This record gives sequence, C-alpha cells and structure tokens, in this order.
Amino acid sequence: MQNLTRGAEGPAGDPAGSGGDDASGPARAVEYAFDVKTTLTPIFLNVDLAAALCGLTEMNISDVLDRPRGLIGLYYELARGLERYAEDLGIPELQALLLTDAVAPGALVSVQQAFYFKRTTTADGPRIEFHGKLNTDASIRVEGTLDPSRFAYASAHNLLSRRTNVEIIGQVVEVGEVVRIRPVFVGTRGYGLTEAEQRLGITHHVDRRIHPGSVDSFSAIDWATLLTADEVAATAEVDEYIVKQAIASLLHEFDVPKDWGGETSDLYSLNLRVNGRAMSSAWLLKGKSVRRPMKVPDLGKNGDQIVRLATEPAELLVVQSNQGQTAAVQSTLRAFAHDMQNPRWYMTIDGMATGQILRDTGHVVTNGTWQAKETGPQVTR
Repeated sequence: MQNLTRGAEGPAGDPAGSGGDDASGPARAVEYAFDVKTTLTPIFLNVDLAAALCGLTEMNISDVLDRPRGLIGLYYELARGLERYAEDLGIPELQALLLTDAVAPGALVSVQQAFYFKRTTTADGPRIEFHGKLNTDASIRVEGTLDPSRFAYASAHNLLSRRTNVEIIGQVVEVGEVVRIRPVFVGTRGYGLTEAEQRLGITHHVDRRIHPGSVDSFSAIDWATLLTADEVAATAEVDEYIVKQAIASLLHEFDVPKDWGGETSDLYSLNLRVNGRAMSSAWLLKGKSVRRPMKVPDLGKNGDQIVRLATEPAELLVVQSNQGQTAAVQSTLRAFAHDMQNPRWYMTIDGMATGQILRDTGHVVTNGTWQAKETGPQVTR
C-alpha cells in the first residue's frame, strides 16, 4: 500500500496552497493511498436502528456490552457493522439521490457536510437540533434532532456545537424543500490506512480529491507559471474540442472522440497516472459553453451530466470548464466520489489550469483564443 501524506488543509478541505477552487500553484509532493477502506467514528448512534441494519440481536448486544470496553465497544462494533452494510449494500449520498428525484421517506441516506447544532428542551426532554443548507443546492434545508442519551460517551455532545462538519447516516422522514432525517449515525468518515490501523479505529480524514498538479500525466505542465491576462481571456474563448485534444495528447489518447448527444463522458482513458499508478478516468468538458463559474444547472437538467459521468467505470471523475466551478458543483462531484459502496476520486480543472495545459501543449493565442500549431499540439515543457 502506498502511504498517504498531506500537508495542512485550506478552506473546504482543499490542500493548502491549492488556491481554493483549482488555481494552480507549484506541484506538491502528494501521495494518495488508493486502497483505503472507509471507516466510521461515532459521536452519536441510535443503537436500535443500527443493530437492526447490522443484524445484531439482543444476545449479540449483551455479549458486546460484557466486554471490557462496554458501551463504547458496542458503539464501535455497530459502526463497523454500518461500514460493512455500506460496502455490501450501499448507503447512497443524499446529494446524488436528490439529483435523480430518487429520495423517498424511509430511504437510508448518507450526507457529509457542515451543519449547525443547537441544544434545546422539548416535551420529551433535552434534544440537540441540527440543520444546514444542502451544499449542492442552497434551496434545500436538511434538518433533524438528536437524543443526547444516545451519544457514544458523556462529553461527545461537546463535539457538536455551532457549525460542525460531520457524516450523518439516517432515514429520510420528510422530503421537499426541507429534508428531515432521523439519524442512525453521526460522526466522522475517514479512511483506515492499514488493517492494523482499521482494527484500532485509527483513521485519516481526507478528501478524495486529486489536484491536477499531482497527476503524473501532467508532469510537463508548468503549474508555477501563471497565465498572462491575454492568455486568461483566450482561455475563456477556446472551443471544447481543442481542450479535449490537448488533454488527450497528455494522456496518449490519439483517437479523440467527437461529441454526440448520448455520451456519458467526453473522454475516457485508462492511461492517466497518479503516484506511478494507472487510473481509469472519465472526463466532463464544458469548454466555453459556460461563460462564468459553472453552476449545477449548467450540467443539464438536475445536473444529469454528472449523474451520467458517474455511471462510467472510472476510478477518477473529472470536470473541466473554462472559467472554473462553483462550490456546489464541486460538492456534487464529491458526493458521487464519496459513495461508500463505490468510492472514487475526483478532480476539477478551472480556467487557469485549462490555459496552462493549452500553453504547455504547444498552443498559441491567435485572434483572441488558443489555437493548435499547424503540427498539432506538442508538449513543450
């Protein structure tokens, strides 16, 4: 297994120095662990619901409670059971289901994002309420209530105060502009790096995002040299097919497909390499069709272009646009990549990175846009 090393992280989980969206900086030595296993660390757990999902009987529960770790051990045993359930049967991401109108009351879903938590008192006693705007569609509010008696340990509720980024697995109670969830699990989702670490419950919480500067296939690109103003303007005007040809040349894909209405991706390749490892990749390219930072509605009805992209048998999902993507687009792509039954990696390429790829594959600015030289795109660096 390859080791995973990451530096400090910037806003929204971006690696420090990545420039937020995808602004490209100097390439950094980042290694990705490709064979990690999803692990769940509980803060809150509804024992009855979790036990039903995991197939634990009262006898099993009593046996676990008799062990030295007692209740804490039971919570972690149930968390391991939820991991196996997710791996075998799948717990779909709420954001992905909402794109396909497949959410119905009773559905078991997963949602990983920031929520606001507030302690309150009801007729049934103390409760902790949570709510948050869905990170892929701010018009949808996700909310629910937690019973403090179901926390993994006495001080666990202190981890849920004000705005906190958590993983919630729960049953959908209500669907509409408000999606109400009855939580089964609240905690963190991470990735164990070795079997021993998984047994100990040690995890590394990482985003499954790959930065263009970490791709071996893009080693010829000078990410440290930013575009000039003229090059930025030219990038906004460049046709999608020219971008596709440039990326295909770096991937050694010489039969570049033309667009057609029923495609699930604009480009598919088995040649992309990260950390010396080949990865299958599916690409969604928007070119100049979107003349501003791309929003989810720019990806077809209900973002169905990302839905189709995710049907590809690819380890890496990539979205490119000439002027970058909004946080909602990146969160949508991330939701598909974080599917616990079929975890993938994801990458976004903004205007700066697009222009750098064109510049360093032998394209020149002509009449206000990028054009390939007569000999075709050639790697120049």
